[in-house]
Amino acid sequence: SACLARSPPLGGTGLAYHVALPAGGETRTVQGSIVYPRYFATMGVPIVKGRDFREDDLRSDASRVVIVNESFVREILNGRESLGEDHGVRTGIPPAFRRPGQPAGGAPLNIVGVVNDSRVPGLRDVTPPRVYQTFQQSNTGFGQMVLHVRAVRDSAEITRPVTDLVRAIERDAPMANVHTLADEVDAALVRE
Repeated sequence: SACLARSPPLGGTGLAYHVALPAGGETRTVQGSIVYPRYFATMGVPIVKGRDFREDDLRSDASRVVIVNESFVREILNGRESLGEDHGVRTGIPPAFRRPGQPAGGAPLNIVGVVNDSRVPGLRDVTPPRVYQTFQQSNTGFGQMVLHVRAVRDSAEITRPVTDLVRAIERDAPMANVHTLADEVDAALVRE
């Protein structure tokens, strides 16, 4: 399985996602990730409710959709029904950017799936609420993406063929820091 994402699981490069809560219009900032379809299958993160992103979610005219983790459901939605737009949570405007009299919330947050919590972005941290969004709908301007590959063979056996395949598709594609998730975990746990 293969997919693209903005950053590696323990890379910590994500985005801040502002959500306006239904009670009182309070705005809360949660962590976000930019991913493509099949990210959760590739990373071994189960979808516990709803669906994954689909190819048609990547079209420029597609409805804006997100996937959230279980911590988001517990902490932001207080365990209420999570799928759809009727939970009252909206994209938020942080107080520092709000004009006088402007409401905290924007468009309804259309949640199409809920995934298991995973130790992202750190192995030692409590899993925070997280929002996942497609690259096309994130409007971040970030162009760099990370190719994630899950294989049943030893990683040493697939690194070269994957690199060769990327070069065959896009000869000038920048490739730096090709490594395994095991390498990333080892680096994160170097203190221990």
